[in-house]
Amino acid sequence: MSLYGIVEEYAALGIHRTGTSVDRATVDWMAEQLADAGLTVEREPYDFEQWTAESMLTADGDAVDHLPVFHEFVGSIDTTDIHVEVIDPLFGGFPSVLGPAIATARDVGAGALVVATQHDEGALVAINRHPEHGSRVPTALVAGSEAERLTNASSVRLVMDSTLTPSWSTNLFATNDLDGPVLMLTTPLTGWFTCAGERGTGIAVTIDLARRLTQAGTPVQVLATTGHELENLGARRWLDRNVVDAVATMHIGASVGVPDALRAAMTNVEADDASDLVDAVGRAGIALRTDADNWLGEGQLHAATGVPLLSFSGAGIDFHTPNDVPDRVTSPEFMNDVADALFDAAVALASLSNPA
Repeated sequence: MSLYGIVEEYAALGIHRTGTSVDRATVDWMAEQLADAGLTVEREPYDFEQWTAESMLTADGDAVDHLPVFHEFVGSIDTTDIHVEVIDPLFGGFPSVLGPAIATARDVGAGALVVATQHDEGALVAINRHPEHGSRVPTALVAGSEAERLTNASSVRLVMDSTLTPSWSTNLFATNDLDGPVLMLTTPLTGWFTCAGERGTGIAVTIDLARRLTQAGTPVQVLATTGHELENLGARRWLDRNVVDAVATMHIGASVGVPDALRAAMTNVEADDASDLVDAVGRAGIALRTDADNWLGEGQLHAATGVPLLSFSGAGIDFHTPNDVPDRVTSPEFMNDVADALFDAAVALASLSNPA
């Protein structure tokens, strides 16, 4: 299957939220992909409290598309006492971005908060959540294009019933069982909506690298984690339970295969030793920052292990929006070019950490 075909298959599975039937189907699918690449796959399940909600938002009686903010409120509410605010969601990757709006809603004594997310195309931008940091203010996100309708409405109503229930998800750990020092590849499996660019492009590249490195005789591990949109829950659980025994880690994070994204690569390898990494990453159209001490996404967790790290992350206009679908965010040609460049980067990283 082509790299672009992998992105399409991943996106077609559905909305990739942790603990759902789509999450479990995705884990099964990824396990099959890694096995087909020649790896032995282990599953490591973990428990967590799943937040779910049924909700309705109306403006002057007309329905408004919205997304309840996960873990922000548990219980039932039916209110027209709503504070409406417009915010810059900063691509939706930082849970703290809602803090000021929530504080204002509490200060004015509002019964609920509706947040319109600023976006160049007026889209709804989902925001990552920490499952333990709810404020107990019922909160819903709406597209930026809805801001004027909501602020001008004579009546805005939010009905929400939300609960926490015991649930589970699964991380995958795979190895090609070759002897010698090992390179770890890691990528998240979950996110917002179908997240073709956000997650799918990195997943496709990870599968491709695992296959090609195995064929080249390089010992490889793959860690595929869930819970990313819940402040990297799965990665945190896996790292709490396991010790990384690889000589280096390559974290293939968000939007690596999205040409119009703001993409970044970071490494803690010193600049004098990183020329091959710089060249390889540059062929993917990404500038590499060496001696990094400020990491994005799950890269921050892997940097804390002390293992040499090359980490990728990024965000484009469709990041964390319902528009993150394959034909909007990438192409077969671009996926092939990125995978070739990152294969060279993986070889360089393994060689640097494990000289002959």
